[in-house]
Amino acid sequence: MDSATAESNSVEEEEQSTEEQSALEGLDKNKKTIKVSDDNFYEWLDELYSNTSKYEGYQIQMKGFVYKDSTVMKKNEFALARMLMSCCVADLVPCGPLCTYDKAIDLKKDHWIIITGILHKGEYEGEVEPQIEIKSIKNAMKPKDEYIYPSGY
Repeated sequence: MDSATAESNSVEEEEQSTEEQSALEGLDKNKKTIKVSDDNFYEWLDELYSNTSKYEGYQIQMKGFVYKDSTVMKKNEFALARMLMSCCVADLVPCGPLCTYDKAIDLKKDHWIIITGILHKGEYEGEVEPQIEIKSIKNAMKPKDEYIYPSGY
């Protein structure tokens, strides 16, 4: 192996190592699955919105509460939400991915659930966003800290 090839391989290994280190907890690329924990909900949400195409077809599991808004959502849609706090309680807003589920109408608003579904690229108000086609739902307990915070807070 010449020095140029060895250097190239070293750079590739370094890039791969950096990518592996920066991968969020819960990602299994081989199985194409993502398991989102309470501790990294915001980080995963940010990653999914920033790189929607990268996770197309991945199976995802995450916990949140059922958020419904009949003024903008169809009967088979809800958001799997957490309350995002940027500064203080006064600025809390629900955020989470849009989910499609045939029995969404039967889900109780604000009820905590764990969903398993398939990620796909959708569109909302002209913007590409991650959406989840629900495969299963289980009841869940509200987490000790139900709020999520932007990175750096």
